[in-house]
Amino acid sequence: MFKKIMLGILISGSLIQSAIAGFVVNKIEVEGNKRISFETIRSYLPVDVGDTLTSQLAAESLKQLYQTKFFKDISLYQQENGTLKIVFLERPSIAEISMEGNELIKTEDLETALSGIGVKRGRIFNENQLDKIIVDLRRQYQNQGYYAAEIEIQVKELPRNRVSLLIKVEEGKPASIGRITLVGNKTYKDSRLKNLMLLSDTSLIGDSDKYAKPKLQSDQETIKSYYMDRGFAEFNLKDSQVSLSLDKTQVFITMNFEEGPQYTVSEVVFSGETIL
Repeated sequence: MFKKIMLGILISGSLIQSAIAGFVVNKIEVEGNKRISFETIRSYLPVDVGDTLTSQLAAESLKQLYQTKFFKDISLYQQENGTLKIVFLERPSIAEISMEGNELIKTEDLETALSGIGVKRGRIFNENQLDKIIVDLRRQYQNQGYYAAEIEIQVKELPRNRVSLLIKVEEGKPASIGRITLVGNKTYKDSRLKNLMLLSDTSLIGDSDKYAKPKLQSDQETIKSYYMDRGFAEFNLKDSQVSLSLDKTQVFITMNFEEGPQYTVSEVVFSGETIL
């Protein structure tokens, strides 16, 4: 005979006291864990043999085990002989990740990005990660100027508690540059500075009117170097703002400068003893 240890949780997060009185744990048994070892589970448990399992300690045990993200469901049972039985429903593992529709960004590069957020073959799959995957992959495309890219993920259940992920990409078209606004440049005209840039709001051919974050970063360094080479030692690129049209087809860039004073070399003085 055994009885399940029931714990209620208020919306405020405070625990409702269990109707089951605390009992001394004489033994710990686990069930349902296929991939996660008993030793690993024990390492996360705040309760051990000889401890009195109160409702607070039971709640903390559930909290610690859920935080591992290994398990989809966990139940605690009190058996008559003082055994604490823990029954698990493990989350599935990722057996395969495949992609369709990605031409701009290589599959290997997208897989590397996913690996950075813990999504890769052999890892535990958590359905709560789906939104994070979509956001991260969209960011990869946005950095290349593809703001209209759409991501869809299909999850297929496989035998032995595994899943495969099919990621479908609709890249759309890259956003063009609607306008580049330079603010704070008093010494040099917009036209001169814009001629230095990889990005352009006037190009009719080529890809210079297609926005990409790496190009903007390169242009920022180019303009800074241009000023520094001409004596503006205190030049400061305060910020660059990028906004998007409602239909996501155009970006508008604003770059804010502080030129600072222009220094010139008026005299060169050598000191010390001459060798020759």
